[in-house]
Amino acid sequence: MSFDWATGNVKSYTAEGKEIRSGKFELKYDQNRQEVNGTPWNLGTLETDAGSILFPFKINGGGTKPTSFQIIKLSNDQMILTYADEGTGSWSEATFWSFKKK
Repeated sequence: MSFDWATGNVKSYTAEGKEIRSGKFELKYDQNRQEVNGTPWNLGTLETDAGSILFPFKINGGGTKPTSFQIIKLSNDQMILTYADEGTGSWSEATFWSFKKK
């Protein structure tokens, strides 16, 4: 997966380097790492076009492709995202993605 900051494009690729999907993204990130929306572990939000990220599906979602992800970790080498349906409780199901720089 690659993010082009100049154009706001995100692209996902196969292991062989063939592009499989693309879309737009917007990063809403708190660089001071302060609490976001009442959750101290949430560093910000990654907004994308549906299906833009690598393996874009919500777990047990029947093919649902989220477009707004909570950022749990963001560094030069790693990005960890979560998604839970709006209004779900603290013990509800969530989807988790962990990406590592290749």
